[in-house]
Amino acid sequence: MTASLYSSRAAASRHIQHEPVLRLENVAYTYAHGMQTKAALEPINLNIRRGEFVCVVGPSGSGKSTLLALLAGFLKPQQGQILLEGQPLNGPNAGQTLVQQEAALFPWLTVCGNVEFGLERKGMKRSERKKRALDTLELVGLLEFAERRVHELSGGQRQRVSIARGLVLEPSLLLLDEPFSALDVSTREHLGVELLELWKRTGTTILFVTHHLDEALRLGGRVIALRDGKMVLEGESSGITEPQLRALL
Repeated sequence: MTASLYSSRAAASRHIQHEPVLRLENVAYTYAHGMQTKAALEPINLNIRRGEFVCVVGPSGSGKSTLLALLAGFLKPQQGQILLEGQPLNGPNAGQTLVQQEAALFPWLTVCGNVEFGLERKGMKRSERKKRALDTLELVGLLEFAERRVHELSGGQRQRVSIARGLVLEPSLLLLDEPFSALDVSTREHLGVELLELWKRTGTTILFVTHHLDEALRLGGRVIALRDGKMVLEGESSGITEPQLRALL
């Protein structure tokens, strides 16, 4: 872990509170394939504290995407319940923001317009949302592209816009689905530092899904490892090594 990553995470850890913002109680989900069923996620119990940065790591088919879809409210648990802010989660919630791996941007808007979009829907004044959007674009290194159209950007730049659009809302729960996986290593590490800085400043609760073991250990204060729909490891990242994770996954 780089010194900047360590200092950002250490400073931010002071705002982690004991109370859970998210609670999973015996949550499970099964997919049907014709006459057969497959357990995508076996019963899992988990608390995520307010202000915590948690990374979920695992290979393809491990249950990461199913877990994220459940937390985003796109799927309903077939067993157990999910509580967000102490209330049952019954669908997408205004307090959640999901940033997915593939950028889904509006081609008729500028880069800044895309980042402002969610703030406009919340009724924020134009001057305020413009400033917040530009500040966020600066964080992800795209300030100079604010007035460009998204078709003028590279794939990596478009994904940065998508990330900025999620970050700018400063939600109580930020769900990130492998947001950096399409980017080069240097850019991925840089954005990791910036994401930790945002976390330090806002105290937002973050759940970050990745298949990169090193990324999970660098960013997450706590790491959850999934394999074949089961949680095979959960603990503080400071007590977990990459070889240990690799052996389990």
